[in-house]
Amino acid sequence: MERLVSAYEDKFFPSKFNSIPEMEVLGKKIMTMYPRSNSSEKYPTFEQFLSYLLQSNDENPHWEPYVNLCHPCRLHYDVIMHLDTVIDDSRFLLKLIHAPIDVWFPSVGVTHRNNINRVSEHLEHTDPKIIKKIEDRYNLDYKLFGFQKYSL
Repeated sequence: MERLVSAYEDKFFPSKFNSIPEMEVLGKKIMTMYPRSNSSEKYPTFEQFLSYLLQSNDENPHWEPYVNLCHPCRLHYDVIMHLDTVIDDSRFLLKLIHAPIDVWFPSVGVTHRNNINRVSEHLEHTDPKIIKKIEDRYNLDYKLFGFQKYSL
């Protein structure tokens, strides 16, 4: 769910660093497909976005299930890293490949705790039935990659 919140916020809320015309068009399409009583909104709600994901065959790599992107049943991976544990995972990877001591990955600024809070904020305003359907759609990602489901 963290990945979907991240994609939603990054793609549909333009900033001075990112404004993606294709996503503006998609956002308007989503709001037309799933209208709400408040038509003055500029961006789709998270619930509208999830509804779109459930109804469309959009294979955008930002929200396509990892199982469809990474083919874990066809390919053998030596290491699977997670962004929420990237510092520990990268240290493990560097040891595994016997990297020189002066080689390291820079740390990231966003904490897992911040992500959990952002996810919770979006889920509070989302129909639990839609959340359940999304969890079903991404069920293999949860099982294979150890992602957590959020209880409301």
